[in-house]
Amino acid sequence: MQPADDNNKTIALDVSDAEQVLSVLKAVRPQIIFHLAALPAGDRSAARLPEQVRVTFGGTVNLAQAMLQLEQPPLLVHVGSSEEYGGGEIPFKEDQVLTPISPYSAAKASCSQFLIAAHQAFNLPVIITRPSVVYGPGQASGMVIPYLFNSYLSGKTPALSPGEQTRDFVYIDDCIDALATLGLRPDLAGHIFNLGSSTESKLKDIAEKIAALCEYAGATGIGASDYRKAEVMRHKECCLKARDYFGWEAKVDIESGLSKTFQWWQAEKAQAKVSSQANVQ
Repeated sequence: MQPADDNNKTIALDVSDAEQVLSVLKAVRPQIIFHLAALPAGDRSAARLPEQVRVTFGGTVNLAQAMLQLEQPPLLVHVGSSEEYGGGEIPFKEDQVLTPISPYSAAKASCSQFLIAAHQAFNLPVIITRPSVVYGPGQASGMVIPYLFNSYLSGKTPALSPGEQTRDFVYIDDCIDALATLGLRPDLAGHIFNLGSSTESKLKDIAEKIAALCEYAGATGIGASDYRKAEVMRHKECCLKARDYFGWEAKVDIESGLSKTFQWWQAEKAQAKVSSQANVQ
């Protein structure tokens, strides 16, 4: 355990190890848990199935089991994914049948079902959230928006599909606002909430917007690759339940969000340039 600052501590643990999870919960005795531990969504290969079961689903089972062994279980705000809906009816609604299309989304859907069952059977205090495609400053480069910024700002042509598929992008600040609010609402335990912008954006349009922000004049890369297997062509969440139950709606539109993200990327590249020059000297 190492202190991050005066008010925070960081503890590294393997969520697939049930004893570690229980030990940490007994030591820390949290009042709220925001559960985001999972393997990344990007790798859709069959080889990732066992690991998704062990880490994403198994880690969630271990966390729930550990919570139920505490005298006063904390509120668990579980961060699922809009991918759990797969190619289901648009817009996605919390009560529709889940049709996951990847090892990641199948594991996340299993987590949702398990946690709701644990709430009903054992009164586990859990709120399920299903954010849409979250983006913003600091995002890892494996996702499409940072991939595009990194490519265009570096003068490289990305390899993109034709880009006709739509995604519901939600800015990170909006998502955090929703999660923080739900962390103070134990009365909403047992509920599932979508957290999205309720707006569809074609990926090719996103690529063109980012290229324009980066003043990139080369080929955008649209159509250089095929669609992924089992590609979801339309993706949009209905978030009326979040509005009605705790007054949340996404506030940052895609243009503003991309502009904020671009400013962060500019700062990152400037810092990298300064660091590189310092190393040379």
